[in-house]
Amino acid sequence: MVRKVINEKKRIERAVAYVLKRLNSKYVFFVEPAVQSDVKRGLLVTIERSGRGTQDKSTFIITFNAEQSTKLSRNEIRQAIFHEWLHSASWEIYDEIETVINHLKPSPLRDELHKRYLDVRENVVYHMERSMGPHVFPFIEYKDQ
Repeated sequence: MVRKVINEKKRIERAVAYVLKRLNSKYVFFVEPAVQSDVKRGLLVTIERSGRGTQDKSTFIITFNAEQSTKLSRNEIRQAIFHEWLHSASWEIYDEIETVINHLKPSPLRDELHKRYLDVRENVVYHMERSMGPHVFPFIEYKDQ
């Protein structure tokens, strides 16, 4: 199991390097195996801020589920990394929206706005992926997952 995770980490790191180079991106992605709770939820790849503070908003942590990623082709992994890159590219504007929502006092309206914000965020990233992906990565077949 450990060997599989190590091999998959190298594979994911190669996909990350490829996507970042193809996009001419200055972002930095550190790759780590997923924690057990993400594995149980069935997530393939997730992204989060590095936690390095405001001075380093271009550094992110990519986590991957080795159980799932071993079943995917190189292009499917690249597509997943591209999707997460789009999240990172739009993160700052969504931080601002979340800050505004969090300034509201707790209420059903605030809860509804936060739920809608999360739905819209994912939908926007999904739309960008399907719109721009074929131009950036024309050899990847974009299909609904």
